[in-house]
Amino acid sequence: MCTPADALLASKDLAANVMWMNASPTRALTAASRRDEVITLTDKNYTHFAEALPRSYTITILFTAGPAFACRVCPTMEATFRRAALSHAKLKHKATTAKPTFFAVVEYGDHTPGIFAATGTSV
Repeated sequence: MCTPADALLASKDLAANVMWMNASPTRALTAASRRDEVITLTDKNYTHFAEALPRSYTITILFTAGPAFACRVCPTMEATFRRAALSHAKLKHKATTAKPTFFAVVEYGDHTPGIFAATGTSV
């Protein structure tokens, strides 16, 4: 049964949620990944989901530039990353790993300058 909290956590943009910080990171990421295999991270949620330790999950993150930057390789990389996430989601029920695995993207833009600065990544 889907509770109102689960419905809120399933929103594609975790940054738009007020309650995601109150849920366990694994639960919030699981709910978000049900809606889209690739979760969008922003300055508001990156530290909580990607940097906080210990983590009871694995998270694979693609750093990319948006269309405004005319990155030639970014669309191809993101498409490949999404295919990998979709393949993983389809096979998840067969997985025997101890930790769940999530896929996320950080796209350079107005909602992510802090992440790129903190990681020393530039566009």
